[in-house]
Amino acid sequence: MLSARFEVPITVMTAGAGFGKTTTLAQAVRANAASPRGVDAWIACEPGDEDATRLSAAMLAALGAVQRRGAPPSG
Repeated sequence: MLSARFEVPITVMTAGAGFGKTTTLAQAVRANAASPRGVDAWIACEPGDEDATRLSAAMLAALGAVQRRGAPPSG
């Protein structure tokens, strides 16, 4: 299912602790690095990331984008 992540607008993975989410995602990222089909960005969610401004800043940083001048600072 994760191999189709570049063909859809958003991919969400949910499961309880210990179900292998991190392992599965790491394998998918490594497979994409070996045979690129799109851009992967890894974001470890932290307390406060429920704030859209903070989460979007983390997403931009993970993609290597430069924050626009005058945009709210992350953190």
